[in-house]
Amino acid sequence: MRVTVIGGGISGLVAASELVKAGVEVVLYEKEDNLGAHSKTATFNGIDLDPSSMLFNPVTEPITMEYLENLGFHFVPSDMSFSVSLDQGLGYEWGTRNGLRSLFSQKTNLINPYFLQLLREIAKFKDDAVRYVEELENDPDIYQNETLGQFIKKRGYSVLFEKAYLVPICASIWSCSSEAALNFSSCFVLSYFHTHHLLQLFDSSQQLSLGQRARDFVSKVEELLRSKGCQIKTSCEVESISTDVEGTDGRVGLRLVNVAMVGLILVVAVVVTCSIAHSSCILVIDDICNNMVMGSRCVVENVVVGHPMTHHPVYSALGFTPFFPCRSLFISSLVKLNVGTQSCTVNCQDGSKETYDRCIIAAHAPDALKMLGNKATYDELQILGAFQYVQRDIFFHHDKSLMPKNPISWSARNFLCGSENKVCLTYWLNVLQNVGDTTLPFLVTLDPAYTPESTLLKWSTRWPIPSVAATKASSRIDSIQGKRGIWFCGAYQGKFSGLPTFTYVQALLCEAGMVAADGILRTNSTVQKIPKHMEASLLETWARLLVIRFFKSYISTGCLIIYEDGGAVFTFGGTSKKSCLKSAFRVHNPQFYWKVATEAELGLADAYIHGDISFVNKDEGLLNLFMIFIVNNDLNSSVSRSNNKRGWWILLRFTAGLALARNIIQHVLNQNTVTQARRNISRHYDLLLKSNDLFATFLDETMTYSCAVFKRDDEDLKSAQLRKITALIEKARIEKKHEILDIGCGWGSLAIETPVSHGEARVDFAIGVGVMDHTIDVAVSDCQPVVTNS
Repeated sequence: MRVTVIGGGISGLVAASELVKAGVEVVLYEKEDNLGAHSKTATFNGIDLDPSSMLFNPVTEPITMEYLENLGFHFVPSDMSFSVSLDQGLGYEWGTRNGLRSLFSQKTNLINPYFLQLLREIAKFKDDAVRYVEELENDPDIYQNETLGQFIKKRGYSVLFEKAYLVPICASIWSCSSEAALNFSSCFVLSYFHTHHLLQLFDSSQQLSLGQRARDFVSKVEELLRSKGCQIKTSCEVESISTDVEGTDGRVGLRLVNVAMVGLILVVAVVVTCSIAHSSCILVIDDICNNMVMGSRCVVENVVVGHPMTHHPVYSALGFTPFFPCRSLFISSLVKLNVGTQSCTVNCQDGSKETYDRCIIAAHAPDALKMLGNKATYDELQILGAFQYVQRDIFFHHDKSLMPKNPISWSARNFLCGSENKVCLTYWLNVLQNVGDTTLPFLVTLDPAYTPESTLLKWSTRWPIPSVAATKASSRIDSIQGKRGIWFCGAYQGKFSGLPTFTYVQALLCEAGMVAADGILRTNSTVQKIPKHMEASLLETWARLLVIRFFKSYISTGCLIIYEDGGAVFTFGGTSKKSCLKSAFRVHNPQFYWKVATEAELGLADAYIHGDISFVNKDEGLLNLFMIFIVNNDLNSSVSRSNNKRGWWILLRFTAGLALARNIIQHVLNQNTVTQARRNISRHYDLLLKSNDLFATFLDETMTYSCAVFKRDDEDLKSAQLRKITALIEKARIEKKHEILDIGCGWGSLAIETPVSHGEARVDFAIGVGVMDHTIDVAVSDCQPVVTNS
């Protein structure tokens, strides 16, 4: 199969890479000189930066992250804090990066009733949004046409809430104007906020950024494509795309009723749902007869309208059972589909023309329609035409005047509104991409009111607006995928993360590319459903805060990642390079936090046993977690001794200490007696006596059932058991004069081996009488109380 991918941006690169890995012949077209349209990596003062930040949410984009990890990339935590500055800092100004210090960067807001009312409305907004999303889950069509503006007006939110919170946070995500934000689909926006944990000011879901830069991603994928024989055509703009089956499938209403194969001819009975004036028409059928004609060219011949289904002349001859045995329905004549091979023709501006079996259009929706021209189907026009785009001018610069007036408010994303209601958005790359402090900050501003000072780069780009129409169209993308052998691939079709944002666009493009490739390869889509949010009680919420604070203080080397079902992600790791181990687990039940907070290590074990958590790496995740705890315990012990270090973890130690004291008391109350010990031992050895045949099936002839010591993988069990016994004898330095008490001797392998290796050393068994035959001279003793003199 020969496939063309039109567009060498991120989605096109991902789609092409997935296809070439499956052995498909791929030709990639890109109108620019270089691949990777959204991937702009710049170097200043020896620092590599991506003005278009590549951020990922591990819960909503797990497959995308797995794809990048398989390419050798790694991820690091990123800051997604947020600030608002109105009237150039003379109005309300607040942020989230420095906690309450940023929130109340204007000290007067501590007693400002309007600002305190704003905080109450933010809390109310979370509750309203959660209820709204739950209603959507039960009935997806209930609020299909409602805008965000209608949502807040219906629930009585203030103008200050709109201007100082809702519009800024929408603008920081979708880079839009105030008017456009209120016309967004409320279904889409609130679902997005809920999924990405954006309904609270603090402790939002942690985001990850690519450890390397976008330039490295493009280079690595390009290298993969060329190594697999992919032909890459840069500086080659596609002018039009056509197929040998044109766009009539949306205009002719035919419904499949019965299918049968007669030799090499596919025979189909269809119900005509609209009048057809022609004796011949074109019908495209995607997936019938076990996918035998997927995307094939099907010519419908001898269309006759007017025969009642039950009186049709071919009905009894072919033995069809009518799908709708009703006299009021009409069936066409027996139609013959001449199955041929469908093809897509790509025409370039330089006059060249190529024909392919399949085509992926990895471009903006308007650009895709432009390439299809008047050949676009009715459904393609309806769906792709619903996505309206907005042009944005982007500046990469050092100008601090495009940040909040008070540096305490500075955050990763900064919304600024001037005195004339001119808005802009500034991203602080130093914290977004973990660059650290620099002499001048690295900033990216969208649509500033003036050209920033110290501008380093300037470019323009487009994003689709998440309108009500776009949200509806996004849910219908699948209905046009693969029709006429054409697939569409762009950030506008993000499955669960929503329409693209400035910071998440790369993740959505990766996802879209994989979905398109899956469609051509006829594999199940790799996009996964997001787990439902965990609902934590008040105590579990308190325990969660305690545990998270503890891990932040405790983990100073290695990497521990916690994924919560539903969206939240926490990454813990310090600057120490003593350990490079990594462990990640998913929390399925908020009881995990309560158990760890109250019982420490025992609580962690209990949570694991009861399925409250599961490890991402099922082979090494648990072991790596233990090793991370061990090495950090050693580091924290040494630091505590030298610095008398105290912090949040003290409270966790206290609560866990209470649980430990409780367990000790229970253990004392359940203390074993001699009578109980004798009964337990008797029962244990009775099992052994009666089950020799069972144990003989998997033990060696020494019948030793404790761990052996192996030197080679292919070594037999007996040799390994004898090596263990020999090692014990040597470590104990047994001599002839010694008398050895073997407690819990099993079948006596130690007693047998000791005289052989060290002469007539006497061995006494601490077992019940009659447990084994006397193969050597030993003294057999029953379990008796030991009386000692004070």
